[in-house]
Amino acid sequence: MHVAAWRGGPATTAPESGRQHVLVVDDSEEFLALLRDLLEDEGYRVTTSLDPIGTATVARIAPDAVVLDILFGSEQRGLDLLRQLREAPATAATPVVLCSAAIEPIRRIDGELLGETTGLVLKPFDIDGLVAEIERVLGASGEPDGRRGERW
Repeated sequence: MHVAAWRGGPATTAPESGRQHVLVVDDSEEFLALLRDLLEDEGYRVTTSLDPIGTATVARIAPDAVVLDILFGSEQRGLDLLRQLREAPATAATPVVLCSAAIEPIRRIDGELLGETTGLVLKPFDIDGLVAEIERVLGASGEPDGRRGERW
């Protein structure tokens, strides 16, 4: 399922298969568009959201991984979503890559939220570093990397 998210919430279009699905959650439309294009060029199917959506929506979208900003304005809503994802049985094992320029909130992250299926990339970043971190958390979750044959 390819979903584009706007301020009104996700809007579903035609399903796609064969590529790993990444949900990107960030409060910048420009960053979402850039990351969508870069990750699609890397062979991923991408869903975007301007707001931290609920765990039920994440479970319904069923991404293979989530790239999540920490700060939305001055609020740490990305960390709130990460906590909710880790507490909900349907999303507890979903790989998440935190992608943020905010270093101070990262230093205060509860160790229980981190683990093999939680990664971190600091903004600004290069796409190869982000892709490597996405692949690392996907591998840590036991998610097979079905894209390799398509990429190379």
